[in-house]
Amino acid sequence: MRWTLLAALLWAGAAQAGWPVIGEGGRETSRQVEPTDLFEDVEVFWGDHDAVSSTRDLAAMARATGQRLDRQERQGRPAPHGMLDQLGISKEEVRATLQFVADVAREDRGESYQRLSDPEWIAAHFRVLRWHADLEGAGNHRVRLTDGQIRLTRYLAYRFQGSYEPTAEFDTALYSLPEDESGLSSVAAGSTVGLIRSLLTRKQVLDGAFEDGGRHEGAAEPLVYMSRQHVHEALLQGTVQVALPDGTRSTFSVHRNNGRSFRHGRTAEEQDRFWYFRETESDDQGGVNNGIALRPFVAVAGDVNNLGYGGLYALEGDNGTLRLVVLADTGGAFQPNMYQFDLFTGTHESREALNEATAHIPARPSAYMLVLRDTIEVP
Repeated sequence: MRWTLLAALLWAGAAQAGWPVIGEGGRETSRQVEPTDLFEDVEVFWGDHDAVSSTRDLAAMARATGQRLDRQERQGRPAPHGMLDQLGISKEEVRATLQFVADVAREDRGESYQRLSDPEWIAAHFRVLRWHADLEGAGNHRVRLTDGQIRLTRYLAYRFQGSYEPTAEFDTALYSLPEDESGLSSVAAGSTVGLIRSLLTRKQVLDGAFEDGGRHEGAAEPLVYMSRQHVHEALLQGTVQVALPDGTRSTFSVHRNNGRSFRHGRTAEEQDRFWYFRETESDDQGGVNNGIALRPFVAVAGDVNNLGYGGLYALEGDNGTLRLVVLADTGGAFQPNMYQFDLFTGTHESREALNEATAHIPARPSAYMLVLRDTIEVP
């Protein structure tokens, strides 16, 4: 009883304090928001909805995300928890929610009735917080939303042709980290001044800074060559599968960037941000983020610095669908961005193929954060 009262008092005090919005590079901005304005406890009635998530993929995503949370905690570099404490949601509750999803899916394997496909069961077993998108932030980026909607975009891992050697068709490289960063951990690299990675813009790299006669000739190894347009697409999406002339395929994912900001409204050629890549293991789905495989249609990228990493969400479409997803990725477009998710959709060979495969996905769903009821004292 004492603990419940203390927790309630701490939660109430935190809720009144406001949340300083975290921006580029994990730095606080001058803006504050009230977490309880963005997330509201609600009762929902989803009995007539159709749950469309693959329970197998959702369970795999929840399990991998929970493992990453635990791993980073053990390594002394915990994943961002954002404003969740001010909503009365602890890190333990985030992990417990993910574990619960994985356990339920495992217990239901092979059964005709899948609890995670039953919207009424979902509503009964989770605390539901409706996400009211940050309309001010959306307006600043000329995104039009009404209250109760979020913006849902889609991303993918492209499957492109390429070569380990430059050719007339494949003339632009993805690069590994420059040699002056070899063996440095991300923490050590972050505290080292003057690394080559931080000196060059995207255009400088793609125009030949590491090539013969370039400003830093030979300082970074090319991993694979593609067309310049396809390199831009890989830089935007973060992961690419490359089909090579010998019939094999290799997957490359982002490693570290040059520290330049992503600039909204600019073309790919005008962006200064450049990512260095590394070869990664991946299944046919293609998505990799910091060592965990992303599953299509159940993983989203978002503003983890403000919303917290690892949250479970329900996306409610106006077509009567309910999709459960895990906030397991992020990117430059989410620093800050408290009005949007980017849904990972697997591998596709073209933008047209992506559009065809995702035409049924609502672009302006309602979104709800879900927290396992049994582990919390609901305020």
